[in-house]
Amino acid sequence: MLNFGEYSRTTGPGLHFILWPVETVETVAVATENLLQFGDAAQESLMLSGDQNIVDVQFSVLYRVSDPVSYLFKVENPENLVQQVSESAMREIVGRSPAQDIFRDNRAGIANDVRNIIQKTLDEYGAGIAINALS
Repeated sequence: MLNFGEYSRTTGPGLHFILWPVETVETVAVATENLLQFGDAAQESLMLSGDQNIVDVQFSVLYRVSDPVSYLFKVENPENLVQQVSESAMREIVGRSPAQDIFRDNRAGIANDVRNIIQKTLDEYGAGIAINALS
């Protein structure tokens, strides 16, 4: 709940009264998972692997809001932040890995490394977002 545009308190579900011109309410869906998909456009999914091959990487990120106050007030556009950080992390890991590992040998390890980088970066920003899965 915002009091004169400044965060004042968090309320749970139920009936609450607000003084309209003074207080406003921002709601966040905490219990739902959000999905971001990468690699739908032809040029967006092309990445250079560690052994100098061009690979087409398509992946999805499932995330949820873990801290509504941080999600609303610490970053300007949280969904865009998740998108940028996810794509950057994937490009970093793909750039270090040979094409063989990306497609066959180490897919689960690469997904785990990317997930860890995304979560660490979001925690450094204080975004209030938890990465659930990467596929």
